[in-house]
Amino acid sequence: MQKIGSTAVKFVSLSIFAVCLIFAAPHAHSQQLEYNDSEKVGFAFYQFINSEPDFDSWVENTDAYIEAKPVEKQKMMQRETVRLRNAFYHYIPDQDLVKFTVKAKVEVSNYYHRSQMEGIKTDVKITLQGIPENYFPFQVGEMWIAVVAQDLEKLLHQTMSSNEYNVFAKKIGFDKRIYALQDVLNIEFRLRPISADSEAPIMLADIPMWLMLAEIGSMEAWIDVGGNQRQYVLEHHADWYYPQEQNEILDLYGR
Repeated sequence: MQKIGSTAVKFVSLSIFAVCLIFAAPHAHSQQLEYNDSEKVGFAFYQFINSEPDFDSWVENTDAYIEAKPVEKQKMMQRETVRLRNAFYHYIPDQDLVKFTVKAKVEVSNYYHRSQMEGIKTDVKITLQGIPENYFPFQVGEMWIAVVAQDLEKLLHQTMSSNEYNVFAKKIGFDKRIYALQDVLNIEFRLRPISADSEAPIMLADIPMWLMLAEIGSMEAWIDVGGNQRQYVLEHHADWYYPQEQNEILDLYGR
């Protein structure tokens, strides 16, 4: 596993990623249940090992509970444990994918002017920023879960033909610069958890983490072009993947 800096730096980096997920907008289930994507990961993990989470500890470790006045904590604990328990027993990993967005850097193997490179293949490498190379860390309560996404390496390292790269370069703006080595992307992932290992946590970035395996339903990379507009530059969708809206329609017809 890639290690960056001191233990403190690594813990802060993972914590920032987890905090971004925790405070993302909750997802509304078809039955009006709400939960965020860190909670989805926790739900999936415990479903795979046929056990119910300790929801009290999940609540006790939230900033909202820690900062609440003593008189508010009892009500908060009751409300939140009911919400989490209801969501846990209704959550379906195959249908409600784990969704999150990360920043990424793009590097290309060649930076000569494109007119000099007809017929030359170009290696494009995408490096995710602020998180490890080969897993996504999620925190629920005091528990850390490392989600390993299948085939992530193939999607982050691609070899493009001259025509493919020319299309990519135009979208990302590399074609306007003679020496274009990198740029910043936003990448949205949708993952389908498929299994979990409950035997024992392993040490990753000096933190004990439980392992969970997931499939990548979609990976969509874009750059901001202003006015809340996105320019998509790379997209991958698994054969089995349906957008959330299509999932809801298919459920109506008993998919």
